[in-house]
Amino acid sequence: MSAVSDLLKEIKSGLDQVSSSRKDEVRVMQAMLNDKEYTVGVYGKDGQEDVYTPFADARDMIATIIASTAKINKSEAELLAQDHMFSKSEATSMVNIGKEFVNTYIHSGRKLPLGSREKSNVAIALKEVAPSQRSYPKKVGVDANGNAIYEHPVVEVNGYETVKVYASCPEHLKN
Repeated sequence: MSAVSDLLKEIKSGLDQVSSSRKDEVRVMQAMLNDKEYTVGVYGKDGQEDVYTPFADARDMIATIIASTAKINKSEAELLAQDHMFSKSEATSMVNIGKEFVNTYIHSGRKLPLGSREKSNVAIALKEVAPSQRSYPKKVGVDANGNAIYEHPVVEVNGYETVKVYASCPEHLKN
């Protein structure tokens, strides 16, 4: 089993609620970049069409960078890149770049498809929420029986942006 798969199991086993963890984001990114065996199936309407390997893609990227900056040939740069193990700080940069890409791209007005996988086909897009008035329950006291007493004041909510998720059934799973 790959290091990424083991790490995902470890993280899941320690959860009692869905929450975010900057530390786990970096750990998963670092594992993905350094795990030669971790692959992801890429699916189309007829099933699996390709395999994506983050390790190989990252090595190809850094080999290109090495070749162009050090002015050496691509094959020599590829040998150097194969031996590189991404550090925690490099993984942190990749997480930050990835997040900022998503935040920036959705402001183009286009959907960002995350790719069809074995059990999912997800895309995201920016959604603007108009300013509005909303009421919310506000505890103002307790009655003689010990029950909470609530008022429902109305507040103005400024407009804001959120993300809309599109998650259709993957084509290859449709009968």
